[in-house]
Amino acid sequence: MPDLKTVDGVLFFENSEDYFKTISIIPNMTEKELDEWETKLGFISVRTIQN
Repeated sequence: MPDLKTVDGVLFFENSEDYFKTISIIPNMTEKELDEWETKLGFISVRTIQN
């Protein structure tokens, strides 16, 4: 997973390569992994809001 950060609660990608790498990894993550990843980044996804 690329080294990402959030800016005002929004994911910030340094470049398109980081973006595409991230979106290729996310579908393979478990719910627990996604929860931990979001917490680590300080990011709240739509997935989290809807659950």
